[in-house]
Amino acid sequence: MYFIDSSIFLELYLMQDKWEDCEVLFQKIADSKLTAACSDFLIYSSIIVMETRAKEIERIKKFLVMIENLGGLRIIRPGLEEWKNATKTMKEENLDFDDALVISCMKANNIRDLISFDRHFDKVKEIRRIEPRGVL
Repeated sequence: MYFIDSSIFLELYLMQDKWEDCEVLFQKIADSKLTAACSDFLIYSSIIVMETRAKEIERIKKFLVMIENLGGLRIIRPGLEEWKNATKTMKEENLDFDDALVISCMKANNIRDLISFDRHFDKVKEIRRIEPRGVL
């Protein structure tokens, strides 16, 4: 199982350089050829960025429908323990809260592989960062 970082959702939504790789990745997850997880917090954070940059309600609705149709995606709801552990990770790994919560959720769910474009995750020894092309 892979953990999906918000950078992957945003790459597709904002149609940045590697959006096509993300589209193929999400199709594999939709078809349950790959299993993945992400937190509801990351989905919420992605929507906030989408709203700030585009302010297109219909595109946000399409994004939510896409999430709903990802048959191989498990949405994790972090609890107080994950939040507290994230604050430890913030200090230990010099990460912001969002990224530390990703690590905390991954550890709590025994997930080692993170699909992300954010290279600062490379310094975290307990996980392995992979870009979408690396799993296609």
